Amino acid sequence: MNSWKKRILSALLLVCLGVFILLKCDRGTGWVLSKESGEEDELILYDRWGRVVDKDFYDERTWVNYITDEIVEIGHSCGSPCRYVYYYNVKTAELTEPPAFFNSILIDCQYVAYWDYDKKVLVITDIYRKGLYYKEIQRDFSPTPNPTGLFWRFELTEDEENFIVEYSSGKDYEKVEEIIPLRD
Repeated sequence: MNSWKKRILSALLLVCLGVFILLKCDRGTGWVLSKESGEEDELILYDRWGRVVDKDFYDERTWVNYITDEIVEIGHSCGSPCRYVYYYNVKTAELTEPPAFFNSILIDCQYVAYWDYDKKVLVITDIYRKGLYYKEIQRDFSPTPNPTGLFWRFELTEDEENFIVEYSSGKDYEKVEEIIPLRD
């Protein structure tokens, strides 16, 4: 083979290898940035390539909390204990679909439980509301202005087949432990 053909073939192989590496390499994670921008402060969510995923304004009642290395909880207090919360995955750039969850309970960084005031039921859904999971639960929950405050424990079992739930029930606020199957 001629030397110029070898050079072209080598250059082509190097370009293909470079493109493959760029497509396959893990560019790390995204990040959350808060900055002052006049009257209100700005919260900016970036993906791992530095592109803006979402922008929002916040004040002193807003917090950013890294739940894990990947999942960030962004919340806004409406006065104790009322709060709105949404989640952002800095690795995959997934963001909770609006609206934010009101007084929610995060379950093993996969699901969120919240009270649906219109239907008067507890709702469990996948964290990013992709429609992967949705379940409504109706029980004799104790009366309270903040129904999610009735829950003592809410977690997945080790086999991830059931939820273990402890909550207050009835007018006497009796503590109940229940196993709720993930799939019916």
